[in-house]
Amino acid sequence: YLENGNRNAIDVRDAGNQLFQEMFGVNMTEGFEKLTPLSTYLDLRYELDNGIVLSSLSSYDEYERVTNRENRYSLMVANVQYRDHDFRAYSQEFRISSPEGEDWNWMVGAYLQDIDEQSVFLGIRGNTDQPIRVKFYEGTGLWRSAFANISYDALFDGKVSISVGARYANVKKDTSISGYYDTWIMEHPTTGVATTLPYGCRTSTGCPGFSSLTGLWQGATAVGYTTTHLPINSPLIPINSRAPIWDGTDQEPGRARSTELDPQVVLSYRPTDNHTTYIKYVESFKAGGADGSLATFPNIRNPGDPAIIPGGSATS
Repeated sequence: YLENGNRNAIDVRDAGNQLFQEMFGVNMTEGFEKLTPLSTYLDLRYELDNGIVLSSLSSYDEYERVTNRENRYSLMVANVQYRDHDFRAYSQEFRISSPEGEDWNWMVGAYLQDIDEQSVFLGIRGNTDQPIRVKFYEGTGLWRSAFANISYDALFDGKVSISVGARYANVKKDTSISGYYDTWIMEHPTTGVATTLPYGCRTSTGCPGFSSLTGLWQGATAVGYTTTHLPINSPLIPINSRAPIWDGTDQEPGRARSTELDPQVVLSYRPTDNHTTYIKYVESFKAGGADGSLATFPNIRNPGDPAIIPGGSATS
């Protein structure tokens, strides 16, 4: 295993395989992707005696996606990532529409979407700076919307029509993340002594007591891993900087709240039966979320982390 451009060469195959087998029952270097999807769709339409149309559209989707892959795309396996993602979403839309073919046409409706997702992530690297990272992510989203539209299609002998509408939306998104860091137990390449390198050891200047990390420890072997589980305590950081929705008290890490009213006006002109031109004014918004990537977490350093040798006893 090579870390960050051949700074260190650390063999973590045996220890990494043991960790993967204990957590997920697979080998660390076994690349795969498994997807188990389910999608349902129900579209109902009923026309009343007076021509008014009732429409209902229901949908339920879920999937479990499990992947294990190398993340460096190099000749040497250096960064293995395992991810198990469960996603579920239910949506329901209901509309009431006016009879077709009238000069005045109208439509009112409501929409609901409920999302729930969880994922577990294990990333291991052949280095000594946070080489074992485990993350648990949970997210929920509730989207409620009401909309209406009215149009008049008989201006200038039916060649011009005007349509006015609006949509009200209330969006709630909550995300949370937890996890921990662990590190490798290294076996000295010449003395055979097993010890734990402090977090952050990438060069000799950052590792007191390990002055020859790039020389003496070159080619070291990981014989185990710690289980002290240094916590990930970083709150989720809001994203969507291109279209921010954060305002006032609603700006909280891991929590997004939006209430929007979006208008729409369309003026159409039909010079012939086969051609239509229009001018349209519409407002819309994109609901934000939270950044659940590992890049949002602070670098945790703990030189006093005790070494736990699998099948053995704790040392310091």
